[in-house]
Amino acid sequence: MNGVYDFLDQPVVKLSPGSRLLLWSLRAWADALARKTCPPAALAPAYAMHDMLPAVNDLNMAAALLNSNGRTKFMLAPLRACRVAEDEALLINLWRDVAAGEDARAKATLEACVDKSSVGPLLTAVGEHAAKMTVAGFAPLGLSATQTTDERA
Repeated sequence: MNGVYDFLDQPVVKLSPGSRLLLWSLRAWADALARKTCPPAALAPAYAMHDMLPAVNDLNMAAALLNSNGRTKFMLAPLRACRVAEDEALLINLWRDVAAGEDARAKATLEACVDKSSVGPLLTAVGEHAAKMTVAGFAPLGLSATQTTDERA
């Protein structure tokens, strides 16, 4: 596994289905918050369609902790943006690391990005969300497994 630069400025369509769903979820959460609507309510219909409704709470917890306890404000692209932005790349990589059992890497990432008191709760929320995504067939794998090495260059 490499890291954040695997995803930075990549077209969204090159992400695995799980990572596309994750990216949409994070953007939709931020969009709902900006519109002063309930983020879980905005996510619920899509999650219900994929039999992942219980995962909404985990995503909401993770996003809320990132939003309120980040060392800087996380900047997400608009919902329909076609490329992965810098902070989005970091978050996709975080979920991929957690899903792959790379807990030390994930913890180091979080220690650099959020208040110390949020690291444990964030690891738990991201872990639960990634596990539920995986069970539903949407593992946050990063880039699509169907790509060749040449396509990633």
